[in-house]
Amino acid sequence: MSERMQILVIGATSQIGHFLLPRLAAAGEEVLALSRRPRDGHPDWIVGQLPGGMPPLPPLKAVVCLGPLNGLSPWLAQTRLSGTPHIVATSSMSAETKRDSSNPAERELSRILRDAETELSTTCAVTGVPIALDELTYWNVDRQEAYALCSVACDLRIHEVVDVPNWVVGMFLPESILAGRS
Repeated sequence: MSERMQILVIGATSQIGHFLLPRLAAAGEEVLALSRRPRDGHPDWIVGQLPGGMPPLPPLKAVVCLGPLNGLSPWLAQTRLSGTPHIVATSSMSAETKRDSSNPAERELSRILRDAETELSTTCAVTGVPIALDELTYWNVDRQEAYALCSVACDLRIHEVVDVPNWVVGMFLPESILAGRS
């Protein structure tokens, strides 16, 4: 492994990981990919699982979590990471879209997802670790307002057709829209 700060990608075999890893490499980033199963022929691929099955890690520039968030918070709370790596975590739109579902199981899933997001934001705040999920709180935008803002003000682009009907979509929100809110 390199002496440079690396980006840890948890859930590297996920659909997003499949497309993210080559893009990070093309951008010159040193990536440490983590999944539950080894990948032959990849020296920077490690095996681990959140929260308790994580291997020792070198100093990290960032941690990208593409898996369930409910394991990330306990791991971050009990782990001392070198430096102050930024946390980038993907959640699920089901946290909001299933909140008022007529199906009790979907409402429960929504609650679990929202609780995991809240726990992660709290853990990062307590430990002083920057997190991308919490970015809009800097601008005094709550979750409902953020979704509404994204639906009317964001530029969405389809980047990849992963496996129809799955699409990789990127979003851009000009900071000028939020001017004066901090």
